Amino acid sequence: MSRLDQDSDGPQPILVVGGPSPGMNNVQVIVREAGFEVVGTGTGEEALEVFQRAQPGAVILDLTLPGISGFEVCAHLRSKTDQVPILILSRHSEDEHKMRGFELGADDYLVKPFHPGELVARIRALLRRCWAPARTILGSGGIQFDPMTLKCRKGAMEIDLTPKEARLLSAFLRNPGKVLSRDHLVRMTWGEEHYGSAKGLDMHIRRLREKIEDDPSRPRHLVTAWGAGYLWK
Repeated sequence: MSRLDQDSDGPQPILVVGGPSPGMNNVQVIVREAGFEVVGTGTGEEALEVFQRAQPGAVILDLTLPGISGFEVCAHLRSKTDQVPILILSRHSEDEHKMRGFELGADDYLVKPFHPGELVARIRALLRRCWAPARTILGSGGIQFDPMTLKCRKGAMEIDLTPKEARLLSAFLRNPGKVLSRDHLVRMTWGEEHYGSAKGLDMHIRRLREKIEDDPSRPRHLVTAWGAGYLWK
């Protein structure tokens, strides 16, 4: 398992294993809104299959799963690689549950319910710790972007990006000169189940241009490929 290289469409996704939860602990929503790409599975069996295909940067594993247990999934995943961090989510706060998770290879353990900000902070900490040696700063046209922290600079000036703007910029910087279709950008930014119009995407592109282009009305870098999508020059 390795870091994604410059030819990939964006940062490695976060694999979320477990059904959607109501209220503030809907993990897929929390992680996506924090700026990460998300791949979700509802069962352990699906997780083992998707793990090989998606090559995630981290795994968030709910222990409450139908079929094979979360502990079994943790053991299977850790047998495949010792590099990808695994964060366990559980309703159980007892020490024996935590110790079993760590013994099976988990890197962190978070008890439900939790504050969304704590989950995001733990994900970022795991990614920094596990992937820092291979950290890559993306840059082009005077723009520098750190896909790990989602921080952006234009020359000496720091630019504040929303999570969606950060995902879009990451995709463009990793694919210079390549036309990215509107459908691809919508799926990457909002998820596979988003059915909104492309107008929302165009709005985010416009706002991103206002932050990174010297003259947003005549963009030099984030340009429109009429009838096809957008590309970075």
